[in-house]
Amino acid sequence: MGSDRRRPVSVEQGVSFR
Repeated sequence: MGSDRRRPVSVEQGVSFR
């Protein structure tokens, strides 16, 4: 929620780069 560590997609879905 506002970390932007790997990609901005994690902020939209939360489980895309995992």
